[in-house]
Amino acid sequence: MDTIRTAPRDVDAENAVLGAVICRPELFGTVGRMLGEDDFFDEKNRVVFRALPEYVQQQTNGGNEDFVILKNIFEKAGVTEKFNVMSYVVKLLDLVPSTDAVSVKKYAKFVKEKADRRRRISALEKALEELYEPSVRLRDIEDNLCSAVFDAKERADRGMVTFDKAFMNFLDDFDKRRKNKEVLPGISTGFVKLDMMTGGLEKQKLYVIGGRPAMGKTALALNIAANMCIAGKHVALFSLEMGESEVTKRIISSVAKIKGQRLKSTGLDDEEYARMGEALQKIGKNLIINDDSIKTAAGILSECLRWNVTHRNSNTKIDAVIIDYLQLMPSQNPRQDRRIAIGENSRTCKIMSKRLDCPVVLLSQLNRASEVRQDKSPHLSDLRDSGEIEQDADVVAFVHREEYYNATTENAGIAKIIIEKNRDGETGSFELDWDKTTTTFSSRMSGGYDFEDQ
Repeated sequence: MDTIRTAPRDVDAENAVLGAVICRPELFGTVGRMLGEDDFFDEKNRVVFRALPEYVQQQTNGGNEDFVILKNIFEKAGVTEKFNVMSYVVKLLDLVPSTDAVSVKKYAKFVKEKADRRRRISALEKALEELYEPSVRLRDIEDNLCSAVFDAKERADRGMVTFDKAFMNFLDDFDKRRKNKEVLPGISTGFVKLDMMTGGLEKQKLYVIGGRPAMGKTALALNIAANMCIAGKHVALFSLEMGESEVTKRIISSVAKIKGQRLKSTGLDDEEYARMGEALQKIGKNLIINDDSIKTAAGILSECLRWNVTHRNSNTKIDAVIIDYLQLMPSQNPRQDRRIAIGENSRTCKIMSKRLDCPVVLLSQLNRASEVRQDKSPHLSDLRDSGEIEQDADVVAFVHREEYYNATTENAGIAKIIIEKNRDGETGSFELDWDKTTTTFSSRMSGGYDFEDQ
């Protein structure tokens, strides 16, 4: 005989939370940050919770007695016509085990834990139904399921915050960096001028690197990835264009300073073999490569969430995500307009940076507008297919090499990095040296910034 299963719930904890807040409205500050209406299993409790914000506000403003306030709120909402809500409130007050703030927070955690279990069960049940439906792509089912079940970020303590609290959070982070002698708020890219203009790659920010084909945007991203890995950070690299072998070869070439052409043969000398081994030691397990060429932005997010949850006890949480590149990402809906699909993927990448609490570096192709201009330097309007890329990005940087258009230029072997958008920093440009034999950028020994006013 099959066992009848009931949805996880803790109605006693729900009652305890609601009764405590009615008795002590100031407790809603803690409870409201931890719980939402949909966290309550009992329908009557959802109704009562919905009335609490107005109830607490009127109490703060010196309103009438408790029951009068609640009765008026329920009457305005039409609740009293559905059930004897005031009688239910009296029952809640009789069942309050404690109004101590520590205890109430503990009850709220019980409610939240059961609600999270119900959400995961719901996600699994939905996935099971979709698995029987042949029109739903298996990849989409997996991505949605992972996002729902393996979301490593808790929703508690999110939402609105007063400036004094935000200030203290900022100060705590500032003092921590100062104590640890960390100059940058973000992760160093390995390029001093880029770091000074952007502050490094900061958590919850989306960085877009754009460029025409063959300008070196992929090489710059790989160089940044290698630099971060050498510094001990864990980087997830999603390559929608190159396969794992090509990515590995280019990383080895850059880090070991071995010409890419040499790596195509097996004729390396002993010194080059030794440098290959050193490259392995420097990068090791810090670089995570995924060369699935049909990964959607939602799929990448779910893959990273799954990694963080699976490896949460091994100190290998993803510190940064790099995606090469936006225009190759498929849409969740194959029939969707391309511009809309690219805009949605761009937006998901911004959401990804917040969900993973890490920087996301997104590479993007540019349209051909710069090809017909006398000045070939790229502009924000050149971002291909969607204006939402510019809107979503916190920083937009372009890679431009003059020698691509003019083989006789005196600027051969030099790349200009143009920071065209920087939400909370300087815009402008600077130069890097470029070695095409190892696809490596390096900081120039001379030359400063060319800052522009915001």
